Amino acid sequence: MSNDTPSSVDLNNDLGLNDNNLLTTVELDLKNNWYWLPNINVSYFKFYDTSSSILDEEKDISNEKFSSRVSTSLTYSEINTLLYGYLYSGPFELDFGAKFKYINFKSNIQESTSNSQPIEINLNNSLITLPYIALKMDLSSLNTVLKAEASMISVGDTEAMDYGYSINYRAMRNVYFSYGYKYYSWQSSDASDEHQKYDINIQGSYFACKVLF
Repeated sequence: MSNDTPSSVDLNNDLGLNDNNLLTTVELDLKNNWYWLPNINVSYFKFYDTSSSILDEEKDISNEKFSSRVSTSLTYSEINTLLYGYLYSGPFELDFGAKFKYINFKSNIQESTSNSQPIEINLNNSLITLPYIALKMDLSSLNTVLKAEASMISVGDTEAMDYGYSINYRAMRNVYFSYGYKYYSWQSSDASDEHQKYDINIQGSYFACKVLF
């Protein structure tokens, strides 16, 4: 994860936040057999991290000077709504559609050795639409589905991408338990400050429970 300001402050290298964590997601899949009607998949995850670090030089964060030990907290969450269709060919399924990514991001940074007020960075209710494609392979004899998926877009100063792969075990007819890896990245400028550029990267393994209707 990083938040690049004109002085190149990095949430990972300068502020000590971890960019590789275990993510927990919840997913609901509404799938039908009518090809003219889109299928709906909704997933949610929330990420929280805190850190304390010592800056090796003075940094400018949102027009405030920081030069010693700082404490940082970060909360990032996504609600992804996917509308998709699919094509079958033997054990393979190709999914394609559009993903609506609803992002909330909040960071709190405070110098620990002074009485300075904390710096709060809030990017709430940001909505991004991305094209989506996925490939699934159904290993029915093992009650397992392998899946690889990707979404990406670049419009103006906003770029978003996510991709991942997973192994999904069919515990019951319509219930799957999944383990996989996901990578999320998102770049955008702060509308209130043309010089403020955000570059968010989150990656890690995840567990998920998916209910299929």
